[in-house]
Amino acid sequence: MRGFLRGATVLLVMALVWIAWEGRTAHGRDLKAQENTPYKPIVSIGGEALERDDFFSSIVDLHLDESNDIHVMDGQERRLSVFDLKGKLKARFALPKGEGPGEYSKPKCFAYDGSRYAIGDMNLKRITLVDQSGKYLSGFRVDEQPGRIQIYQGRLYLSGVFDYSKDRVHVYDLETKKKIASNARRTR
Repeated sequence: MRGFLRGATVLLVMALVWIAWEGRTAHGRDLKAQENTPYKPIVSIGGEALERDDFFSSIVDLHLDESNDIHVMDGQERRLSVFDLKGKLKARFALPKGEGPGEYSKPKCFAYDGSRYAIGDMNLKRITLVDQSGKYLSGFRVDEQPGRIQIYQGRLYLSGVFDYSKDRVHVYDLETKKKIASNARRTR
């Protein structure tokens, strides 16, 4: 039940961040939320007084951590930002373009375990592990294009974007970087 509530909270925060975002994009287009909506924002990140670097262009993933910080990945601006619940920027790091270690072709999703990020690259079919400042730690290839990932007890749980096989959830050991299960079946 606790996992469901955390997931529901993340979805609510993601929706409210978009709704409350003062209706502006980095490209100057107006995207006003409907004013008669029954939903009221908990926190508003963004607004007219912000600099160009503070706008979101394409939020591809968002997480709420144990200390109630909001982690936001912007795929188009190629960065990961961390905000407190009041919307104040706490940290930010770039996701440099490329195909080498610590570089990304198309960052699609991420997971955070309190000390490191696992970032899934859809085009490279790769998971990159970085510290809280974005410094490269390690990386490994996966069999599928990462769509959603989670870290739990030293394991990475991955569902693929276009995984049409019977195996919908894949489990990797973060220490060995090897797949250890698919849909609760152990692999050899």
